[in-house]
Amino acid sequence: LTPEVYTTFWALKLEDVYVPVKRYEEEVSEINEKELKPLEHQLSVLRSTPTYGAANIEKAEEDMARCKKQRAVLQDLMKALPQEMEGMQKHVDQVRARLEREMNSYFTPVSNKKGIAAWLVQECVMPRLLCSPEDAL
Repeated sequence: LTPEVYTTFWALKLEDVYVPVKRYEEEVSEINEKELKPLEHQLSVLRSTPTYGAANIEKAEEDMARCKKQRAVLQDLMKALPQEMEGMQKHVDQVRARLEREMNSYFTPVSNKKGIAAWLVQECVMPRLLCSPEDAL
């Protein structure tokens, strides 16, 4: 194994090789179901509720403005999450393409493939599981 294998292994983070697509989709769905829909309902109630007196009108307008502002924030978040996921996917695709290009230079021809696998587990995987990157070195 070359030093590049070791360096590359320790330089990569989970975000470089994996995009939690399902978690992004769940988060968007959760925002829609648990926050946006109840807020839309609250806005419709505020619109349909008659107000009497100046104090009540002012309070209703403040509540309406607060709800609209909160709705805009949630809608922006629901737009931003898929864009963030797409950016992460592009990054992962770039990292994977680089790894595929460099893969042949990482390993020298060896007949003892089990030895290489054992070395990878012993020198890379186990320290990464048990220690922080700084501690493992």
